Amino acid sequence: MKGFAIASIIITIAMILLRYKKDKRTKSLLLSSVSLIFILSMAIVGNITRSVLPLFIGHFLFLFLAWLALIWYIIRDRYYWWIISLPTVTVLLFLLLEYLTGSRH
Repeated sequence: MKGFAIASIIITIAMILLRYKKDKRTKSLLLSSVSLIFILSMAIVGNITRSVLPLFIGHFLFLFLAWLALIWYIIRDRYYWWIISLPTVTVLLFLLLEYLTGSRH
């Protein structure tokens, strides 16, 4: 599983660089790179949701959808910002639960 995750990150970086080499659009390169960094940081931050299993599964699903949206942007040049920002929903929901119910999770 870790090998698949690392391979998908490397393939995504290669796709971003190949797209930039083909089109020479700095804006597309910057937006793709920032989105990839955001998705990877949400993958790291999302580990706080492990104690609440439904949130963790939802966060994993939202990360996968965000990664697919980034691949869609690289291939088709259609940027869906709301899909890429979906993993923040689970993190914010977890923080809200921690605020309301305490740290029993």
